[in-house]
Amino acid sequence: MPGTARDADAWIWSTGPRLRLRLRPGGAALARDLNPGDNFSLGDRTFSLTAIHIERAGTDATLAHGRVGEALQMVAGWDTFRMGRAGRPPVIIGGVSARLLSQLADVGTALSWEGLARELWPADPDRDSLRRRLDVALSRLRSRLRASGIRTDLVRSTGAGHLELVCYPGDVVDDRS
Repeated sequence: MPGTARDADAWIWSTGPRLRLRLRPGGAALARDLNPGDNFSLGDRTFSLTAIHIERAGTDATLAHGRVGEALQMVAGWDTFRMGRAGRPPVIIGGVSARLLSQLADVGTALSWEGLARELWPADPDRDSLRRRLDVALSRLRSRLRASGIRTDLVRSTGAGHLELVCYPGDVVDDRS
């Protein structure tokens, strides 16, 4: 999980080109570098590091908690974004999260983070402030999607400074914004 949990059994973090690991066998453990192919154990579980190409990274490259096959019916309305799935009540997103989703739906392709942020906060001229605001908005959106049982990779980074609305086969977007 992202962030820091003081009572975690292990911590993994990036130092730029490297990953570091510190296990908590009782408090005073030394950190060490991690490399592809390395293993470490926590209790009765063993974890292995595997290097994958950036295009394969993210939840859509895995099972996404069994929700990949659930087609989404989405309606973008700028201040609201409605998502429905067969046999379930719709999820309605509002505010900045709705505008973020609606803007990506309107464009229909990947959009630079800065271009997206400037659309959402046109009165804010500061690039660093825009980045912080966008990061907070994305974090809140993904938390809301997770809590609603919707795949969190609905909005995905391309790895090159762009964000996109990811539609799987069967997903439909009705842009009314």
